[in-house]
Amino acid sequence: HKRRYFTTIKMNHWRFFAWHKDAQGNVKQLLLYNASYTPIKRHVKIRAVANPFLKEYAEYFEKRSAKTSIKPWWTLLHLLPVQFRDWA
Repeated sequence: HKRRYFTTIKMNHWRFFAWHKDAQGNVKQLLLYNASYTPIKRHVKIRAVANPFLKEYAEYFEKRSAKTSIKPWWTLLHLLPVQFRDWA
């Protein structure tokens, strides 16, 4: 049934949840992570002719590695507020 698995939180009528019993025996609603909160990350293919061992492609690979090193911080900054918002 709908009421068994879904609840309403702040005008969102389809929040997937589960009942959770803590160490003291209190039963609480545990909101499960909503997959739609995960940002879509597109994969960019490496150029077929690019070779990391050739000097003419050194700048190309440096730019690629600079882009990927920023992503973990952005993902962390995005996911933490989403998770804490659901715990409130």
